[in-house]
Order: sequence, then C-alpha cells, then structure tokens
Amino acid sequence: MTHEEFIQRLCDEGEESVRQNYPDPTDHRRRGAMLGFKIVRAIKDPAEFPATLRHRAAVEADLKSGDQEQYWAYRWATLQVEFVWEILCAGMKVFPETAEAELKKAGIVPVKGRDGNDQWGKEDATRQARETGRKIEQ
Repeated sequence: MTHEEFIQRLCDEGEESVRQNYPDPTDHRRRGAMLGFKIVRAIKDPAEFPATLRHRAAVEADLKSGDQEQYWAYRWATLQVEFVWEILCAGMKVFPETAEAELKKAGIVPVKGRDGNDQWGKEDATRQARETGRKIEQ
C-alpha cells in the first residue's frame, strides 16, 4: 500500500465514521472533522504535518476566546489532522502519541509481529501499552 493509498483509506474511513456519528451536516463538529480530512489529503509530504499542527495550534489559541462554534469546528479539524499524524508516526517507527494510533495502523496495514504472525496488531500494542503504562482509548 502506497503512502497516498494509506492516507486515502484513513480519510475515507474517518469521514464515514464522522457521517455516522454526526448525521446533521450543519453540526460544527461534523463540518470541522470533514475539513480536517480535506487538510490531510492536501498534505503531500508527511514532514508538513508538524508545521501544519503548530500553525493550527496558534490559530486555535486566538479563536478560543471568540465564537465557540467557530473554535470547535476549527479544533475538530485539527483533531483529525492529529489523529492521522499519530497513525503515520506509528508506521514510520516514530513513537506514537497513543497506543490507539498503533492499533489503528495495525488494523489497516498488517505487519508481522515477533511471533511471525501477520495479524499481531492489537495483542502486541496492548502488551506494549501494559508494559509502558500507556492507556489504550476505546
């Protein structure tokens, strides 16, 4: 699976989840989340993610004291970018922010675990989370 195909699949699945969880197209969470996936698709080089997230954090700080719907729509877009970045980090062998990112990546791109099985993902990530004391979000 190429990087572009991986991003496409993450965004497609994410958008479907957003549509199911927030069926009202006027919901600021839905609008923000869908915008977030558009932003992700526009990022062609993974090295652009940290700068994009820094920029969005600065804008969020300015928006926080203003219109709350605008702020939360913007924040929900940022959350989608952060989510995809964490999954990409797991795939690039950069330590992910959450074990959830490791589990999501393992569910999409099966890899061989130490035992040689192709479908290790959840068991190994759960063990790793237990050993490091990290919480796996459900």
